[in-house]
Order: sequence, then C-alpha cells, then structure tokens
Amino acid sequence: MEQKGLNKDNFNQLFQDQVLLPEDAPHRQQGITNWTLGFAKATLPFGTVYGHGGNNLGFTSLMALNNEKKWGFIIFTNADQSNLPLQLFMYINRK
Repeated sequence: MEQKGLNKDNFNQLFQDQVLLPEDAPHRQQGITNWTLGFAKATLPFGTVYGHGGNNLGFTSLMALNNEKKWGFIIFTNADQSNLPLQLFMYINRK
C-alpha cells in the first residue's frame, strides 16, 4: 500500500486489468470482475478491492487490500478448504 519496492510504473502494472471475467463467471457472485497480475479485482459497494487466496493441505488463506482507503487483511487458517476467508470476503461485500 505504501508503494515501496517497485517503481511507480511497475507498481501500477500490478493492478491493471488483464482479464475481464464474463458476466456468467461464478466469481462474479463474489464481486470479482477482473484478474490483474496476480490479484482478483472485486468491485464492491465501498470501493475496489484486490485479493488473492489459496489452499494447501491443511491450510487456507486469503489476502485483500484497498489501495485507495489504505486498508487490507490477511487470513490464514489451519483447515483444509476452509470457507472462512470467503465468508469474510462475502461479509464485507454485503449491501
């Protein structure tokens, strides 16, 4: 969020839209509209959020950030295929 470690152009490229999801894509139900370079881009009622999550045997994680409002979070669970990170994401996306 403080744009350290990369020059301004490279930092901005991380958040540029690369793939527009079709209207019927399942991720659209969660507010995700695009993929950038490594992030899902979600357009939510309170702004644009970038995130990335994943699962490994015994663990689930999700990170999300809003550059404009300078907030973010990271969740790590010790559960296989936990839906807690997605539930939190859906909670902050409620209308």
